[in-house]
Amino acid sequence: MAFKRIIEMSSASDTEKISITDLFMSFEVEKTDVTTPNKATIKIYNLSKDTAVKFGKIKNTLTIKFGYEDESGAQIVFIGSINKSEYRKESTEKILEIEAFDGLSNSLEKNFDASYGENALDANILQDLIDNLGLPVASPIPKFTGNYSGGFAFIGKTIQALSKVVAKNKYQWTIQNNQLYFYKEGESYRDVAVQELLLTPNTGLLSISPVEQDAALTGGKKAFKGNYKIVSLIFPQLIPSSTVKIESADVSGRAVILSCKLTADNRDGDANAECEALALAPEPLPLQSGNLADTGNLA
Repeated sequence: MAFKRIIEMSSASDTEKISITDLFMSFEVEKTDVTTPNKATIKIYNLSKDTAVKFGKIKNTLTIKFGYEDESGAQIVFIGSINKSEYRKESTEKILEIEAFDGLSNSLEKNFDASYGENALDANILQDLIDNLGLPVASPIPKFTGNYSGGFAFIGKTIQALSKVVAKNKYQWTIQNNQLYFYKEGESYRDVAVQELLLTPNTGLLSISPVEQDAALTGGKKAFKGNYKIVSLIFPQLIPSSTVKIESADVSGRAVILSCKLTADNRDGDANAECEALALAPEPLPLQSGNLADTGNLA
């Protein structure tokens, strides 16, 4: 299980695509379920300067794939736009370091200027905003039934208008890997879209532990907020607001991913996902070891 890591990185413009598989590479990807773009930082070692300049071109689309030869091979863990690029020499190494964000160009550059009359349907405005933003929708599009009785007018960033219309209907949205997802507040957008990931010690779960509340918020007492830190192998399904099913000696139940940091290289450094997840009712995740005996307040 999980032998010989594979990392594939590519940088693409409208006219050219460069892929790299055989050099030393590393990446760190930070994903959250909020509307701000997710960030990826990569390093590629000993590229020629000419290739580095082409690969690191600002606004190029950066794709990171990761996997193992003995399993399903390299799968996409990040797609985004290059925002910053630096080519430098350290000792005997030449390093290209890149910073990229998913959905960055669409979030920053797309503007919405529209006016709708009385009783404008939320569903129609939502579809217009989706079309304007220009990103594929990877989750079911919400079927809003409300309307703006007095009409709706907006001038500004498309994502700001999107947040306004979505929040009115008690939904949230996020961009993951240059794709748009919608989910109802307190629910997962992937329950119906993708098969739930099962994490066990045999399938890639490395550790799970409760996350403590900030002591300043609990009067200095030890307490937990129903969240867990999960460390596992890297899976493409580990996207914020997706759900996972956890089965281990101490923990059993379902949880929704709140955030993840994916870290790996294609040599012998760390290669894992560190995620924070919230236990889902009606299946809490009790720790059988008694670590939570002082609190009794699992979500």
